[in-house]
Amino acid sequence: MSFGTYSDQFLCAAIVGALVGVGIATQASVSWAWDDGSVSQIAASWGIAPILAGCFSALLFATLKFSILERKDSFTKGLRAIPFYLAFTAAILALFITVETPGAASLEDLGAGVATGIILGVFFGVLLIAYVFFLPYFHRRLVKQDPRIRSWHIPLGPLLWRDNPPLYFPGRAEDGIVKDYYASAHSDTSADSPPLKATDEPKSDSPPSTLENGEAIVVHKRYTVKPEPEERFLAPYKHLPITNPRRLMSYVTFFLLQGVTRDCVTYSSEQLKTTHEKAARYDNKVEHLFTYAQVASAMLMSIAHGSNDVANAVGPWVASYNTYQAGEVDSKTNTPIWILVVAGFLLGAGFWFYGYHIIRSLGNKITQMSPTRGFSVELGAAASLRIARSSRSYANTASRLLSSSHRDSVFRFRRHSA
Repeated sequence: MSFGTYSDQFLCAAIVGALVGVGIATQASVSWAWDDGSVSQIAASWGIAPILAGCFSALLFATLKFSILERKDSFTKGLRAIPFYLAFTAAILALFITVETPGAASLEDLGAGVATGIILGVFFGVLLIAYVFFLPYFHRRLVKQDPRIRSWHIPLGPLLWRDNPPLYFPGRAEDGIVKDYYASAHSDTSADSPPLKATDEPKSDSPPSTLENGEAIVVHKRYTVKPEPEERFLAPYKHLPITNPRRLMSYVTFFLLQGVTRDCVTYSSEQLKTTHEKAARYDNKVEHLFTYAQVASAMLMSIAHGSNDVANAVGPWVASYNTYQAGEVDSKTNTPIWILVVAGFLLGAGFWFYGYHIIRSLGNKITQMSPTRGFSVELGAAASLRIARSSRSYANTASRLLSSSHRDSVFRFRRHSA
């Protein structure tokens, strides 16, 4: 798995392979038949579960594409729909938190009535919040294009409908209204390179656009490349003696922050550049609306990922520990709290120091991402993980995200003229 991390490969299934290998080496009985929890069912889930995640994500993005993104005046359609997407995502998040809380009842124990009550209660509650607080915020920022508005002004709610609302800590005008979510991240792109050409009508009015021979041209900015941690933390103090406190502090800073300050966006592949240029580009203001829904979908994915992948890693550890303590092998055993705490810390540390490898792969090596794509991928993968856990199937988070990204990309390519 360490090799896979450094080579940007997904090798979570190595845990299962290691268990089978140890079982064969120790001449233990390995369940190959099609029984509950057998190796055959686990292997089958590696193909079935990613397909399920991909279908969920494709279906979700299809609703976005055909009801909002591909429609005329997509921003107006998105502004009307975003409260329902926020409410829907929040309702699923509430259900996740309810059933994933340690010691809480399972989804089967809750029953259909309680589960439905939780979903509908949170749905309509968040829907009301979205109309009271989020819609005035979106109108002030994206329709009125007030550059002073920031996310911390959402609690002002109805006051934002006023011509001159009482803003606290207003933002700077030079920061802009929305970012260009389709800025070129190709590292070899020069400032003088020709703009991207779209054969259909431009769906984004945020970047500047012109007409050339009757063909629409949408100009997207280039992504600003940030210095790598070696250049940012180590290079300024390289001339100092190795014993200098400032240089020693630079090594400490580099060790602690190198995993979260690396550039995970830019790339140099010409093939990947061509793939990204084929992806349809939509209105940046619509994409901005879904950055808020993506916060909830990211929370969903984090809960699903943590509860699933910690269990995958903790299972063999707990089995080994309890076998050592009891001197015999038990089919069922309780998990010590201290093991869960240590495993959770190590999972977080792995994300902090080495998570950028996976972010690079899922972020842009498969297909171009944007808030609407990320929202669909995260929600689809999280939903499939919940189903897999309910059916007691082996679940691989990375493979579900990977499949969700592939299925999502199917709906995103535009047709090019020869």
